[in-house]
Amino acid sequence: MIIDRLTTILVVMAVIVMTLLIIGISHSQGKPRVVGDLPPQGSDIVFGVPDAMHKVDIFVSMTCPHCHRLARETLVKLVTRAKTSNELRVTIRQLPLNAVSLEAATFLGCMPSDVRHEAFTGLMQRPYLMSAVTNWPKLAPAEHLAAISECMEQDAMRDSVVSNTLTYRKQYGIQVTPTIVVDGFTAPGFASPHELSEILGMPNE
Repeated sequence: MIIDRLTTILVVMAVIVMTLLIIGISHSQGKPRVVGDLPPQGSDIVFGVPDAMHKVDIFVSMTCPHCHRLARETLVKLVTRAKTSNELRVTIRQLPLNAVSLEAATFLGCMPSDVRHEAFTGLMQRPYLMSAVTNWPKLAPAEHLAAISECMEQDAMRDSVVSNTLTYRKQYGIQVTPTIVVDGFTAPGFASPHELSEILGMPNE
């Protein structure tokens, strides 16, 4: 059953790639762009108040090595600052680039929002993400297992993640992970806490 599901996911990801080729996305990678405010999505992980002075959106693929580094070195400090200050709102968004990261993004989307960040951190700390994702019931809180299982068996969340990925790429030109959107401007690639503080005009902590 797991093999069949992963085969289906591979087909879906192949369709995404072909669709992107057909629509002829030609945005330059690494070049800052203005994307403005991004709509909320069901799989988002959000910290901070809605009317914060600065808004940072971070796009990750769960199998991206630089995303793992970003989670270890930068996200921890950003999340702490967002939790303790009204100056910053941080949103972690999924941009899966392969079948494994799509399944991981679907799993996170099926998690209740109050435990989603813990699950995200847990997955990011696992060296063998494929094994972790295919054995996701071991990662799910027992009290939420039934609801998550039902969500994973259905296609609504998976379809939503795929649709969001196409929208981010086609409409906003977000092609690579990690991509950081700071107050509506993209900054593709890894950024250290110090670099982000300078971009935001906030003191380093």
